[in-house]
Amino acid sequence: MAEPQDIIISCEHPDRIMGTIDNVMPELNDGVRRKLSIVKLVYWQRYGLTGLFERTNDRSVATILSNFDSMEMPSMIASGELNGIRYQLFNAPPVD
Repeated sequence: MAEPQDIIISCEHPDRIMGTIDNVMPELNDGVRRKLSIVKLVYWQRYGLTGLFERTNDRSVATILSNFDSMEMPSMIASGELNGIRYQLFNAPPVD
């Protein structure tokens, strides 16, 4: 497994940032991968592809994770398991 400070997320256009982040996921350990996945989804939902790109492009995974403000996480409404599938349901982000 690669170290988060050694992996740089970099692409040329916001349309490619999701795929770029997804491409590095297999190189990360499970805990880091989960955290990066959460950060990616929160940024994408809250700021769109351009905002995700601005907050992650040309940065190491370690920098992205350290810059993420946990206050940006939507609050969880419910969690559980249904038919062997775990789920978590979060409040929608505020409308700007």
